[in-house]
Amino acid sequence: MRTDDTRDCEWCGGAYSRHPSFGLVQWAKSRFCSRQCRGESIKGIKTGPKLEIRIGVNLPCKQCGKMFYVAPWEINAKRRFCSQSCSYKGRVLKGAFEKGHPDLVPKEARGHSTETRRKISETQRNNPRRGADSHNWKGGTYKTERQAAMGRWEYQEWRRSVFERDNFTCQSCQERGGALQADHVKPWSRFPDLRYDVSNGRTMCVECHRLTPTWGAKVHREVRHG
Repeated sequence: MRTDDTRDCEWCGGAYSRHPSFGLVQWAKSRFCSRQCRGESIKGIKTGPKLEIRIGVNLPCKQCGKMFYVAPWEINAKRRFCSQSCSYKGRVLKGAFEKGHPDLVPKEARGHSTETRRKISETQRNNPRRGADSHNWKGGTYKTERQAAMGRWEYQEWRRSVFERDNFTCQSCQERGGALQADHVKPWSRFPDLRYDVSNGRTMCVECHRLTPTWGAKVHREVRHG
């Protein structure tokens, strides 16, 4: 049952009346005769059996040249392509690498040069703010003296020199590569003068290193039992 209150729809132009369940406040704000007209007004296009009226504009695709419809809310977004495939083909990639494309930065020019790395290394070694003098010093968090030394450049150079001398090959099983460790022939704790002597080191894989009499706590048991 409808009331005598009528008005014209702002979208389709057809007259519609107020339903009794529709309050006067809601009726005062009413602009459309149905949800379909309201939805079409938001999208900017009329659908169904009515004549098609579009509020947007037709623009040519920048890739294929085909005319396509641009909705009102897409005009300010500067839409340039009619489809996702045209958008992918027409995009501009700055510095894109293609097959046969030369590298923009040659390998020999990447990173620091050998001379620059050498200068950085010397500067770090001569830095007086090391250990307790460093601004990052937290009172010493290493458990043992050995663990603290393993992070210093002296130990790293000694380890690398041992690996290079042995050609990265385990001196026990002769397997090259893999998980390698630098073993002290004469224990670290008992011979402090030979800690960074390359002749006192040998390359060992993890399995063979564990079988040596100086691995881990074995050296301390050997000292206790004489």
